[in-house]
Amino acid sequence: SSKASAEWTPKSSGEYWIYVDVKDETGKVVTKSASYQVKAKEWSHEGVEFSPEESQTLGKSITIKPVIKGDTEGLQYKYVWMKNGWKENGTIQNFSSKASAEWTPKSSGEYWIYVDVKDKTGKVVTKSAPFKVLSDN
Repeated sequence: SSKASAEWTPKSSGEYWIYVDVKDETGKVVTKSASYQVKAKEWSHEGVEFSPEESQTLGKSITIKPVIKGDTEGLQYKYVWMKNGWKENGTIQNFSSKASAEWTPKSSGEYWIYVDVKDKTGKVVTKSAPFKVLSDN
């Protein structure tokens, strides 16, 4: 066409070669090319947040959220609890696109909550934080 530019949206990261054919009015074609690097969108897992913030009374639920900076597209989240040096543990929510989890602990005590965040390439980053469950007495 006579249009001197084009827009293109790459579907994935990596090195691409862009080729441009330019044809003059006589039909002569000149081809030029250049490489172009498309970087993956960046994200980072900064930690774990709770609501309420540090403790909750036994029998009441806790909301758990990872602190994510940057692009969250395609991320998956897994939530695990641990107590007594892994003697007691369980999965709150397996990998899914849900960026928060609700959890109601079955006993009081000191817990560690782990949140695994996985991107589309399979890279997993894990962060954890302590949480105290108070007896209901």
